[in-house]
Amino acid sequence: MPAGQAQYSLWARFIFQSGHYRKLAPAQPKPNAFLPGPLLKTSAIWRDALSDQEIWEIGDLLGSERQQQPKARADLETAAISEANLTVEPDPVPHPRHFNLCGWPAEKDEQKAIAMFLCANSSLVERKN
Repeated sequence: MPAGQAQYSLWARFIFQSGHYRKLAPAQPKPNAFLPGPLLKTSAIWRDALSDQEIWEIGDLLGSERQQQPKARADLETAAISEANLTVEPDPVPHPRHFNLCGWPAEKDEQKAIAMFLCANSSLVERKN
């Protein structure tokens, strides 16, 4: 993790597709919610010291580019990101709390294994509106 980011311990990955999480108990994100895009990056925010409402407001801002509100989010801790051997890269546009999870392998099977690990080490928060 880059210097200066060690103080961030709580992260959120917004989920915009209902097929990327399981709603029935036990509700949890699915691996596709974490898989990286073509640039091998996964968008996330650090959520330390934010209220639930503030977290969703950031999600709405990030979703405005795709004209969608997030349907849910996966909350996780820095330890899970570190254990997955991913790094955190600041990406402050459109929000200063926005980061990318980087260091994904190019191989799809390895990506899926990391995504499954992140699912197992995160908790799902569904939007209530």
